[in-house]
Amino acid sequence: MERHCRKLRTGQVAFSPELNYSRIKIKAWLLLISKAKKQKVSSRLLSRTLKKAQIPPNARTLALDKMQKQLRDENKEYYNIKGEEKELRATALDNLADALAKKGDTTKEKMIKALRQCEAQRVSARKIRYLQGKLRTGSTTLITTTDSEGNKVDITDQVEFEKAILENNRQKFTQSSHTPFYQPPLREEFGFKGLTSTAQAVLAGLYVSDTLDECILDVIAQWQIPQAVRELGPMKIELSLESYVTFWKKAREDTACYPSVLSFSTMKAGSNDPTNAALDCTLTRLPLLYGFAPKRWKFCLDVMLLKKSGVTDLSGLCTIVLFPVDCNFAFKHVGRSMMRVAEKTKSLAQEQYGSRKRHKAIDLAVNKALTFDILRQLKRTGVICSNNAKSCYDLIGHSPAALSMQRVGVPKKHYQLLVYQPSGSNSQSTKWFWRL
Repeated sequence: MERHCRKLRTGQVAFSPELNYSRIKIKAWLLLISKAKKQKVSSRLLSRTLKKAQIPPNARTLALDKMQKQLRDENKEYYNIKGEEKELRATALDNLADALAKKGDTTKEKMIKALRQCEAQRVSARKIRYLQGKLRTGSTTLITTTDSEGNKVDITDQVEFEKAILENNRQKFTQSSHTPFYQPPLREEFGFKGLTSTAQAVLAGLYVSDTLDECILDVIAQWQIPQAVRELGPMKIELSLESYVTFWKKAREDTACYPSVLSFSTMKAGSNDPTNAALDCTLTRLPLLYGFAPKRWKFCLDVMLLKKSGVTDLSGLCTIVLFPVDCNFAFKHVGRSMMRVAEKTKSLAQEQYGSRKRHKAIDLAVNKALTFDILRQLKRTGVICSNNAKSCYDLIGHSPAALSMQRVGVPKKHYQLLVYQPSGSNSQSTKWFWRL
């Protein structure tokens, strides 16, 4: 069995167009030889390979010995080129930098410096993965659960595998079912969408209740729309072609999304063509403009991630949801628009440093240390709460999230698209694990 195991040979020979062309010609002659020996070879694959290798179609009629001679000659040429791999790679990067500089708003010197830096980082990362034994990536077919008696049980059967994951996700995503907004009377007053007249009264600061606990009322009072947000008026989530193209040019091609014909690499490539970019931008703008979710956006994929390599305990895994690529962009666009309004109106807590521009985690750590120093010098009493809440994102309910978004000016139609759309989507769970 070990003979058939995949062996990775990445990074041993630097890529260049000349080297790749030589490989294609070798592949073409190998296919022709297999065809001459009456072996099964796809006619379309053979035609495409001959076209790429610039070998005339009448080469199919050559004798077998002549084909083998051509293959030996191409192998010799390949090894000659292979000896000059570093020089050819440098030339290829130089040509690529020249083409990118002409296409973008930068100089050739800056572009080639960036390409070489990226090349060096790739080599370093490959060496680190090799030392850590992480060259083999992909999925695992084992999870560990705990039975009713507290014993650890390993599951490898596909059906049981998926049942365990679905049950785990059901428990994880219903953790907020016991919270006040999902219990009477708030459940009837706010519903599951947060679009009722009671919700609007909360946003206006007019909500009163004689039956609720004072702690809950204090939380509800914080959802009143600030005066600065009222003065700005309803949020206009506009999507310009310029900002759309800028986003996709900066996006990473290897970012995962819901499996479909569209991917991050597809959208990134389309942003380089004015016609395709304008069409894609328009199709993405329409749901934002009218507040509806296209049918294709109602599909998502639940993926289980290993927080630590080799730790397959089901309770310690992380679940993420992959949405279609343009749906993912729409969510990010609404979120960024919401954060801009919150920043402009100073509606965010001063101690919130996450997901904010010009804020760093190290600054917050320094502030905490300085605060302790001041408390010690003044001999004053003080308390700092550093809370790493368990499953904090899984505990977010739709109604409280809706109130928080509308508090900073997000219109109802955009809230329905961003928050309530996933609850009506067709979620598919996967048994494959991705190592972090």
